[in-house]
Amino acid sequence: MDDREDLELARACASGQADAIAELERRFGAGIEGALRRLRVGPSEITELRQALREKLFVGSEGRPPAIGSYEGKGPLAAWLRAVAVRAALSVRRAERRDVDGESKLDAAVSDDDPELAEVRRTYGAAFKQAFQDAFGLLAPRERNVIRLVYGDGLAVEQVAAVYGVHRVSVSRWLADARDGLHRKTRALLRERLGLADRDLASVARLCLSDIDVSLERLMRGA
Repeated sequence: MDDREDLELARACASGQADAIAELERRFGAGIEGALRRLRVGPSEITELRQALREKLFVGSEGRPPAIGSYEGKGPLAAWLRAVAVRAALSVRRAERRDVDGESKLDAAVSDDDPELAEVRRTYGAAFKQAFQDAFGLLAPRERNVIRLVYGDGLAVEQVAAVYGVHRVSVSRWLADARDGLHRKTRALLRERLGLADRDLASVARLCLSDIDVSLERLMRGA
């Protein structure tokens, strides 16, 4: 199937067509289970996750529409479904082993050793946080998904490559492009919203670069 056919199938599923849902599960069910097995998810857990995914994808919950409706046809549906399944599995694991020192670990990573950056954080911290969040929303769907898998779910590049069925080099390139895009878009939004002079913008850009990994982890915790 090409992306256009994938999108047509997804839209049919989103409208509740039973035959389309059955066709999607027939075509992509094995791939979803394979992705879960690579995470060492047991057979009983796979069964539970498959049921939870059916509800999330085709029914929706808590007032949210069926998730399959968010598929935009930008990339293979098979890869999109594998990513959704992996994120669901990792969300369960995070809930089971969530600890209380995550915040302190992140805070330690951004100590104010650089007085200039410390001043930038105090002055522009709130604006930067909002611009960074908005810039993330402007990324392409695949870039957002890769960032979620790496920074939100803690997958290694090799594991993400297995989800998408590509070489690890491709995922490394996607991740680098996404990080670069976040930096550029955040900088552009700050320039637009704050009207910063070039010197001040350069200081905020340093903040973007120095904190980007920590900022991504924080963003994913709240996503």
